[in-house]
Amino acid sequence: MMQSVDPEIEQLLILQDRDSRLYNIEQSLKTIPLELAKYQAKIAEEEAAIAAAHKELQQLEVRRKDLDNDVKSAEEQIVKYKNQQLQVKKNDEYQALTHEIELTENKVNELEEAEIGLMLEIDEGNEQFAKAKAESDERLQLFRDEIETLQDREQTLKGEIEAAKADVAKEMSACNARYLQSYERVKRRRPKPPFVSAIEDHKCGGCHLKVSSETESATRQKSEPVHCENCGRIVYWEL
Repeated sequence: MMQSVDPEIEQLLILQDRDSRLYNIEQSLKTIPLELAKYQAKIAEEEAAIAAAHKELQQLEVRRKDLDNDVKSAEEQIVKYKNQQLQVKKNDEYQALTHEIELTENKVNELEEAEIGLMLEIDEGNEQFAKAKAESDERLQLFRDEIETLQDREQTLKGEIEAAKADVAKEMSACNARYLQSYERVKRRRPKPPFVSAIEDHKCGGCHLKVSSETESATRQKSEPVHCENCGRIVYWEL
């Protein structure tokens, strides 16, 4: 720190540095739950997509079993028709049963063709599902790794924040009471650092607006805290 700066301001700048570190840690901690929620949402989305794809395959398998049952039922009906043919004596009844047998056999052929097509669709679906599942598992692992990293960082920051608070308290105790009171007043009004800024080219280094000649002159007296009339920050003169 340059010797031309008021020692009381110099101490405030040290305090501000510690406050800035504390602020950054607090902000980082605030973002972690949002990041965790983002990755948890991605995991839920991946799992839902895989579950939906698996359900589609299950539905195809149910349809295949239904077709298989329909084929068996039709084949049983054919057997019944043929048994009935052995019992009838009239030719027209025999021909009627023959017609029913032919219709049912055609139905069996159609059902079997549909079942074969469905089995091919299931095989293709299983292959695609296996590939999609493998890719999804990779993404899920990446998301879980990110969550673990964020959780580790959260624990680290929680440990750091106590040390940062202690550093702030230590520097506060070293500040001039009048200057500290002004600093705390600015801090209550402003959401984040800086609370103390140098005058640069006749402008406040915090808000970058021009300060009055009276304000600039007062900062050279080095006798009491001086505030920017635009933003309220404590300002100081630095050669």
